[in-house]
Amino acid sequence: MKTKIYLFLGLFFTVSLIINACVKNNNNEEDIPVYSNYPEIIYPPDTFKLQMKLKTSGFKEASIKFKENSVWSIVKMTALSSKFWVERQYTDSISSIIIKDTTRIGFEGNQFYQFYGKNNSYPEGITLYVKFQKLSLDYNSFEPKL
Repeated sequence: MKTKIYLFLGLFFTVSLIINACVKNNNNEEDIPVYSNYPEIIYPPDTFKLQMKLKTSGFKEASIKFKENSVWSIVKMTALSSKFWVERQYTDSISSIIIKDTTRIGFEGNQFYQFYGKNNSYPEGITLYVKFQKLSLDYNSFEPKL
């Protein structure tokens, strides 16, 4: 009787391991490219992540140039207490948009945008990950644009 139980358990674990190994991981987060804040990011893919290592003082910046006029969803994935904002580079305008948890923004193509991250009230350095995803929304009728 013990032999049958051991044989059944052995067969059960073997089949379980095979099934587990064959199941495809549906977590596509691993396939998303991650860019650091340096050097400039020019014409990024339709979905990517930005990584900024924020220190206890000062701020970090990243320059991104999008290929065409488009609307993007921007999601802060970590370091939710940090401040994260964007400004259009090389303009006299002082307008900027603060990105809270999730924000949608229209960006003009072939223009550089400066993204800034600042560690807010966290006693140690933290790493900020921000996910960018291009949306299929009409740029011309979308607001806000920067």
